[in-house]
Amino acid sequence: MIKFFRKIRQRLLTENKFSKYLLYAIGEITLVIIGILLALAINNRSQERKHEAKIAALFEEILIGLEDDIEQASENAKRAFKTDSLIRLVINDNVTREDYSLDMDYRRIMIGSKKMDFSDNGYKNLTNYIDNIPLRFKPLMKNLNELYLDKQPNLNEKDEVIESLSFDYVKYLSENKSWFSEIYSFAPSEEYLNYVLNDISYKNRILRYKMYSSGQRRALTRYENMAFRCYIAIYKVLRNDQPLPEFVRNYMIYLPKKTLEKYEGDYLSVAQNGVRTTIEIRVKDDFLELNYAIEKSKNLTPEKITIYKNTKEVDLFPKTQEVFFNVVSDSFGNIIFEIDDKGNIVSLKQGRGENVYKKNIRKGNSIN
Repeated sequence: MIKFFRKIRQRLLTENKFSKYLLYAIGEITLVIIGILLALAINNRSQERKHEAKIAALFEEILIGLEDDIEQASENAKRAFKTDSLIRLVINDNVTREDYSLDMDYRRIMIGSKKMDFSDNGYKNLTNYIDNIPLRFKPLMKNLNELYLDKQPNLNEKDEVIESLSFDYVKYLSENKSWFSEIYSFAPSEEYLNYVLNDISYKNRILRYKMYSSGQRRALTRYENMAFRCYIAIYKVLRNDQPLPEFVRNYMIYLPKKTLEKYEGDYLSVAQNGVRTTIEIRVKDDFLELNYAIEKSKNLTPEKITIYKNTKEVDLFPKTQEVFFNVVSDSFGNIIFEIDDKGNIVSLKQGRGENVYKKNIRKGNSIN
């Protein structure tokens, strides 16, 4: 090829056709430039593919870490929820001598804690490329940043407070109570039973513990909720249309849009001091979206809520026969849909059921 172009150039020079030679030279230079640009483009595309593969591998690592974190958060939240429920019984004097004697769980209150061991190496490694994230991964970054830069530090702070309170309590008992070694015995001593049943300092300490444990439980459910959203979003990008893995289906009810529409409606609270609160639930982008309003004045940005399978929270309503779904909403907290025996959603309960919102039969009415 080089010889071919050289012969053309020599012939034009010998024939004294300078203008044609000049055009030929320009053309040859243009071809060289085009060749260089093509080579650069191919090389750049190759580098982009390598970079995208590296980023995809980091998101795979994040995916694995999220699975571990979700399982940890779920177990810790169940444990925290159970402890919180036991504490309420203690504070309200609903725990008997027999309860303390036969149920070890009452004796474990404030003793021992389980901190999250976050699997966040994938995200930390990803931050090294934060200014060069491929386009298809960019929509994932907002929730990931919120998870690891906001909700994780918040949960870690709550975990450390609970760990410190637990350590202080165990230290106090071991140094001041002769019966400390009998806490886990099958038959606790009378001194221990008198302490937990009659000593006001115990109730004061447990109330103080509850003030922080409730915050830890909320932080756990919010972290778990956001981790789920991140996991599902990343999974869809990496796996396209593959079905969600079994572990997700075990934790979460991933409902089709037609089923989600049954949850739509306006849920109205009983008016307190002349003020009525409304929760508006709508389907948007295959998720339920919650809007919270007081006297028709919206004061929260709509947010996605995630429906999970039944948890221990169902036990809080032992006298009812309805089916409950636990729902986690970042700002509103835990909410539970109450479903009658015909499958109709009749109400929505906030937190532990203190606040009940009856579903308005005029489905679809919006808050104006």
